[in-house]
Amino acid sequence: MYDGEFITISADGAYAGTVFLQNGKFSITNVCFILMKNKDIDFKFNNKFVYYILKKEQEINRLKSQVGSSRPAVREYSLKEIKINLPNMEIQEEFSKIVEPLLNLSTKANRIEKILNDCLLKNVKKLIV
Repeated sequence: MYDGEFITISADGAYAGTVFLQNGKFSITNVCFILMKNKDIDFKFNNKFVYYILKKEQEINRLKSQVGSSRPAVREYSLKEIKINLPNMEIQEEFSKIVEPLLNLSTKANRIEKILNDCLLKNVKKLIV
């Protein structure tokens, strides 16, 4: 069981290579990777910054790192090849402060669009019947 803010990446199946930002208590299975700081290396990173970068490159990284054709999978060695340029911590935190509200707006806009489409579809069905 984990408790905190962590980045996880699905390792197997149709969603292999999908990046998630976990917050709070959660558990993972053997078909998931968790990104954790290496205690032997002295550097800091902002989880949200790294998540946004990985999420932005998700499709490219998925295509590069997936193996198998009938059941896609991502292997640890493929993930280790992903390079991320980390600016200093101040820039990472500022970036996250700017991007997070924008993504929240995007999520809300997507929900509103779905509600409007559902209403439109319902009204069109009434007109047809």
